[in-house]
Amino acid sequence: MKVLIIGSGGRESAFAWKFSQEDNVTDIIICPGNDGMKEMSDKISLVSAKTIHEYLEIALKMSIDLTFVGPEGPLVEGIVDLFESKGLAIIGPSKYCAQLEGSKIFSKKFMKEWDIPTARFKVAKCYDEACAIIDNWPFSNHGYVIKADGLAGGKGVVVTADPVEAKQSLHDFMVDPDISVKSTEILLEEVLQGREASYFALCDGDSYQVLGMACDHKRLLDDDKGPNTGGMGCYHSKTWPGEDISLKIQPSYLHTHHEKRI
Repeated sequence: MKVLIIGSGGRESAFAWKFSQEDNVTDIIICPGNDGMKEMSDKISLVSAKTIHEYLEIALKMSIDLTFVGPEGPLVEGIVDLFESKGLAIIGPSKYCAQLEGSKIFSKKFMKEWDIPTARFKVAKCYDEACAIIDNWPFSNHGYVIKADGLAGGKGVVVTADPVEAKQSLHDFMVDPDISVKSTEILLEEVLQGREASYFALCDGDSYQVLGMACDHKRLLDDDKGPNTGGMGCYHSKTWPGEDISLKIQPSYLHTHHEKRI
């Protein structure tokens, strides 16, 4: 079995390491990968490619049996739809479903439509409208969460208690041509205090398989200070989330409590 892994970061390294332990996996091709990956197994080789069409060309040329996509970018661009149109097996959401990651506004509207608990929010379609929302902040006085709409590698979110800094962030994202993160629409959220946990699962549309949980360190500095980032590392706690929360994400609970709504 030949496996193609797209990406070059930590998650792709983890999957490459795990795939290399499978007896039925003979070749692992990684695009673009990194030099450290080659040290994990003699099954691994690196190939240079950048676009979803180049990935497809490699998969067809090398007779790939299964493709795993790590980064969000190719998923948002529609790599899964492209591969499946050619009859290739690939792990990842469709272009439509990838909007849950690729568009924060789409994600919030989805959660609101399906009654999924989430922070209260407002959407602004221009800079002036966004500033007016800050001036008449409808939520608590704990601060503001400013989110650019598209993919930004963790650099498109600002959490601040200062309305001046909030407006500066709006200007950065929506007006300033020298700032790399750009967003024509902006998401403004209330600040929620507490601990977070990310819950990972593979889903085929009918059922899902749990992979585990992790807690992210998002802020740059210790004690949740400094700017937001794409992640400064993560940890897994044996006590968080507790049994009461873990129970609510089990298939039996979800089926019982959400069957009518779904």
